[in-house]
Amino acid sequence: MADQASERGGDADLSPVERWLANSKPIEAYEPKPFVPLVDVTVPGSFVGVRPLRPPAPLPVNYKPNVLAGFVACLAIVVGSLGPWATSLSFGVAGTEGDGVISLVLAAVAAAALFAIHARGGLTKFGDRWLAPVAGVLVLGIGVIDAIEVNGNEVEFMNTMVSTGIGWGLWVVILAGAALSASSWVVARIVGNR
Repeated sequence: MADQASERGGDADLSPVERWLANSKPIEAYEPKPFVPLVDVTVPGSFVGVRPLRPPAPLPVNYKPNVLAGFVACLAIVVGSLGPWATSLSFGVAGTEGDGVISLVLAAVAAAALFAIHARGGLTKFGDRWLAPVAGVLVLGIGVIDAIEVNGNEVEFMNTMVSTGIGWGLWVVILAGAALSASSWVVARIVGNR
């Protein structure tokens, strides 16, 4: 085409399309630009120039036993709350007639928090890792305070003063509250360090 333009007397005699074709490079002369994707397809959900999130560290060996101990402690708190907290002679007063209802609710909250953390593979949300340890401490505090109030009190029964003692349910609640506090605190520390 350039030869035709020079035979006719230059670029002036060519139409605009012929002039463009005469001055353009052949298609093979264009080198393709390298393709730079906006999203790195090798790492799901990441953008170019942004470091991908590191996977969470694996859970240590003592994670599952402490979660299981927390669940067992919650179950023991429920059983102890339904059992007698105060005894006198052969009679007992169930914990649900007093603060046992609070310990039942706290055990349910702690079990739900432990289950949620375990179901997410040890990941926490909104500080839920501290719900179970706080519930365990509150149950332990309720149990100790009620044990102090119950032990050695005297009540009138058939015109006779009878001494009261701590029932097995209250002992179970105190021990299970301490176990829940310890095991769930370990779980909270483990998932917090990931």
